[in-house]
Amino acid sequence: MNAMNAWKRWVMLMVGALALVGCATQPAPPTVTYYGTIENIQLIPADRSGPVNVGSVIGGIAGGVIGYQFGGGVGKGLLTAAGAGLGALAGNAIQKSQERDQYRITVRLDNGGTLVVSEVDQQEFRVGDRVRVVNNRVFRV
Repeated sequence: MNAMNAWKRWVMLMVGALALVGCATQPAPPTVTYYGTIENIQLIPADRSGPVNVGSVIGGIAGGVIGYQFGGGVGKGLLTAAGAGLGALAGNAIQKSQERDQYRITVRLDNGGTLVVSEVDQQEFRVGDRVRVVNNRVFRV
């Protein structure tokens, strides 16, 4: 009996220690800043033409699982199929609404190097604009 209590205490101690380790914070990565001039801006359109995307697959699986929870016999199969279809449609719509055009911005750095950054929001940059690049984000100076 005493050995069992010791085992339980040891397990609880390990669970508590792991929980505390999970709460530890990581130091912030160092901030990297460059200055330069925009040399080129290239539009990369979001690929909205694909018939199947991850959202459709995940939505279909989730809808099928939810539909399977209801009905019985033939009704269970029909609800599973309906749930999968509706889930796929919803997942596809959600994914399409999240896809956005990107801009590949080439910056000629003051030190002579070149840096290429992909931005989701172009912020009306123009070739020749003076910019600051902080952690791969472009800001007008």
